[in-house]
Amino acid sequence: MTHSPQHLLEVRGLTKAYGAMKATNDLSFHVDRGEVLGIGGPNGAGKTTLFDLLSGVTPPTAGRILFEGADITGLGASAICHLGISRTFQLNAVFNSQTVADNLKTCAYFGSEKRLVPGLSYDRRSEIRAAEVLDLTGLTDYADVMAGALPVLQLKLLMIGCAIVSHPKLLLLDEPVGGLNPAEIETCAAVFRQLRDFHGTTIVVIEHVMSFMTAFADRIMILHHGAKLHEGAAGSLADNPEVVDVFLGVSGAADSRKGAQAEEVGNATS
Repeated sequence: MTHSPQHLLEVRGLTKAYGAMKATNDLSFHVDRGEVLGIGGPNGAGKTTLFDLLSGVTPPTAGRILFEGADITGLGASAICHLGISRTFQLNAVFNSQTVADNLKTCAYFGSEKRLVPGLSYDRRSEIRAAEVLDLTGLTDYADVMAGALPVLQLKLLMIGCAIVSHPKLLLLDEPVGGLNPAEIETCAAVFRQLRDFHGTTIVVIEHVMSFMTAFADRIMILHHGAKLHEGAAGSLADNPEVVDVFLGVSGAADSRKGAQAEEVGNATS
């Protein structure tokens, strides 16, 4: 199989085995430049394990990962970050004893390039990038607040900010709107739309809030037992009886239809 220049990321036969259990099982897919790929599936489907493999947190048992045509299989997390792949985590992954601004400066400083001998202060580029992200995420008024004291929404936005402050080409979002109310979800969605539409960021998002994911994603892939159960346009989810049975349920199918319809209305009026 040859590499397509349109594909920013290609995954070929990716497998992660823990003894006899395969968290990901011979998984193959691609993500095009500028695309938003949504990933769903029941708990234990292998979604976060997939992100761990893509971001270098853990090495695969078999298969290949290509980024911009180069094989990055088995590279460590810092090397992959410096190549342009960044991610968020489900749980708190910020420095609670640092301010919001210093969290962003730290991530910009170490996330952009390898620092063999770190300096005693942040460089000018890191400070500029941190200021840009404070504005983009709406966190300017929280710049001097300790991260450990942030409300839930602002903590989510800070984790997103830490992932984007290094200007990644590919952003991996792991349940970025879980636990938020509809107004808070829309606040985060507005940030994601800016990244997609104005910054050209390619995004892969794991999410259980189906109305959000079907409204935001160009394509959706559903995993089950580490393997691909479904892949297609957002509006096609509710038409797959296997997806409805093992993941969506009746109410989830209705949510996915609402999200897809909302996106169609938005596209028609934009």
